[in-house]
Amino acid sequence: MIAPACLSNGNMLAVLDNCSMLYRLQLEGVKVGDRWNEVIPLAKKHTKDHVWLFNDVHILMSLLRVKDHKTTNELLTTFHELAKAPGEDHELGLAPKLGLPLCQALVEFDNGNYDKTVELLYPVRYKLLQIGGSNAQICLLAERDGLRPNSPLTERLIWKASAVHAMG
Repeated sequence: MIAPACLSNGNMLAVLDNCSMLYRLQLEGVKVGDRWNEVIPLAKKHTKDHVWLFNDVHILMSLLRVKDHKTTNELLTTFHELAKAPGEDHELGLAPKLGLPLCQALVEFDNGNYDKTVELLYPVRYKLLQIGGSNAQICLLAERDGLRPNSPLTERLIWKASAVHAMG
């Protein structure tokens, strides 16, 4: 039900939810077909906004998944430029020590450079909650566990989500 909300009103939260869901599905090996084609035009409208680091990361994930190198470079270039002088902007203040390494880690992961990905993420791993996010996935996973007990996928996702939230 994420895609209809995303497509009907272009609400940024719905766009981000769609990007996150498609990215996660692909990481799990699910073939998402042409579903990216529906969300990418909406995500691309926000590549230079840089209002929330959370948004930038999700938009970057979507651009990397569809191999849109031109728009990926535009997002990263404008983000780097703004991060040089964040002023009083809290989100841009997070950029040098959190946002830029996180974005670069996503690029490295997409390029198959997993050692470099870990090298970039390791120092910021306990700071990632600063960019925002939601505890909602834990509730959804608990509900899924009730409906499909003993599912290896659900158990793995609950473990991952619990580990992340235990750090906060």
